Amino acid sequence: MSLDLPWWASLKHGGLFLSAPRLADLFPTSAPPLAPYIVARLRGDLQRLDENPADSAASKALLDTVLHDIAGLRDSANTDWQRGNDVQPRFARPAASGEIVKPRRVWTGPHGALLPVFVDDEPRLGIGRGKRSISRVVEWCRGTGHPLALLTNSRQFRLLHVAAEHDAYCEWDTAQWFEAGLPSAQVEAWQQLLSPALHTPPKAGAASPLLEAIRRSRQGQSQLTSLLGERVRQAVEVLIHAHTPYLNRQADLDRAEVYRAANLVVMRLVVALFAEARDLFPRSNRIYETSYGLQGLWEKLARASGGQPARLRTRYGAWPQILALFRLIHDGSPHGDLAVRAYGGELFRPGTADAPEAVRRAMHLFETSCYAGDPSVMSDADVHTLLDLLTRCAMPVRQGRSVTTVTVPVDFADLSTEYIGILYEGLLDYELHQVPVAQDDPILFINLGDQPALPLSRLEALTGPALKTFFKEFNKKGGGTVSAGEADEEAAGEEDESEDAESSEDTDATSDDSTLASPPSEEPEPTAATARQRALAWARRAVVEAQLVKAYTGADPGRRADAEDKITRAANQLVARTILPGDFFLVRWGGTRKGQGSFYTRPGLVAPTVQRTLAPLCYDLPAEPALEELRDPSTPRSPPS
Repeated sequence: MSLDLPWWASLKHGGLFLSAPRLADLFPTSAPPLAPYIVARLRGDLQRLDENPADSAASKALLDTVLHDIAGLRDSANTDWQRGNDVQPRFARPAASGEIVKPRRVWTGPHGALLPVFVDDEPRLGIGRGKRSISRVVEWCRGTGHPLALLTNSRQFRLLHVAAEHDAYCEWDTAQWFEAGLPSAQVEAWQQLLSPALHTPPKAGAASPLLEAIRRSRQGQSQLTSLLGERVRQAVEVLIHAHTPYLNRQADLDRAEVYRAANLVVMRLVVALFAEARDLFPRSNRIYETSYGLQGLWEKLARASGGQPARLRTRYGAWPQILALFRLIHDGSPHGDLAVRAYGGELFRPGTADAPEAVRRAMHLFETSCYAGDPSVMSDADVHTLLDLLTRCAMPVRQGRSVTTVTVPVDFADLSTEYIGILYEGLLDYELHQVPVAQDDPILFINLGDQPALPLSRLEALTGPALKTFFKEFNKKGGGTVSAGEADEEAAGEEDESEDAESSEDTDATSDDSTLASPPSEEPEPTAATARQRALAWARRAVVEAQLVKAYTGADPGRRADAEDKITRAANQLVARTILPGDFFLVRWGGTRKGQGSFYTRPGLVAPTVQRTLAPLCYDLPAEPALEELRDPSTPRSPPS
């Protein structure tokens, strides 16, 4: 899915303001070219400001030009500008520090359309003392309930969207408004994002098209976060599977500690991707980008694979590069060609073989197995899969009446940092298990409900009514993943009370085969091939006996072949993954926590709670009228503590 809007890419962004699908919906066409006299007026205003940055008259003239002539926010019969002292008192609001915050200009339009414009005198917005004006505007927006505001110092223009739990912005720099003597893409961005139609609600009480697009962008981002949480879990499985031979030799390591260590390793990658997206690491440094950076490594592996990751199975240079990045973040680098501060921290602290904590010993195994003589651990194909899971995501996109999925890159710059906690908390739901090597009994993940993990032998024992009951009970969404030991008891013990099984067209609704816990090699071993043949044979029998697909008993060869093809496709969709003996896999534990980190305290609750708790301790706030009216005058007040 491509989006060709160079004017959007020309702006500076902070947080998720608008997503690519919403941009495509809002701006299907380019902005019309500016009249020559407007271009000349804009050039003259900018030149006068360059010659005398303190000229208030030049600043006012620039505001008039960009807001009235370029954006089209003019005074008319239905719109109005309030300027300076004419701004109504209702737009003034006291800040927590006691000072009055009030916009310099306010544009109002039909159906409650509103755009406040704040003016700051600091030379750089968001840097040094320039952070104060931004915090005041954010506080004003949250206090008044007006989520959009424009802040400028006549050199930069920042359009902010402020909500209770987040804020985002896009920013213009007037130094980039002309290229080769002509208006640049940033001028078109101003025309598009500041157009009156975009800020005018279609009817009273409704949100403006821009606010509605921002809201839908946030909803799409929440969906992306949910899908990313599942892919982070799959990345943990890939990491553990690649280290299976070494984990089997460590009899003293508890599986729970191994899982914790694998979580920490993957969260290191997540934190590093967040930091790179925010330019906290020197991505512009060629040494870092080619020898340490995760984005640079992903691009290098993508070029080497040529679209076929299996080509990387005999290469083993990518994982040591990731380990070097971990050490660089923890220890830093004083070298002049690559100066990186030592961040330290518990997350990136290297493990040791003799550490008293088992999780540190497991961390040491993940960090040193590739140097232990046998380099066949974490091939470049495994690293490619790992980074693909963390940096790419399959998103549903509506096309006409149908919905298809497209793989889109994950922009960690658009994700606020609390998502690190959300992703990590989602991992706490799972436990690490291993299929016994001595038993020739693979585990199957079934595409029903929450994908129960069940031994193949117990599935093969289910026939007739027990098999139908199994499908009806586990096909309920959110039914929960049960352990292998209780699966057959629950399937056989439940009464046949649920509705009829879904048709074969719906069997792929929960299928997710993007990553297998046991990735098939190009030439599977006989044990693996036998296990998959057994799984397919059971699945073919199950879809017929459970009446997901009707078997054909007639003599027509064409119809029989068509029925066999439907049975095979339904059987392949039914078995999500096959876990072979000796392999590790994750299942959700039997507690009450959810699978997507939904118990993580959202900023929408944290921000007002912290503010209401700490503000009275930091400032002398006026009494709340509602509380004063309810207080009984005869009741003495408690002395302050």
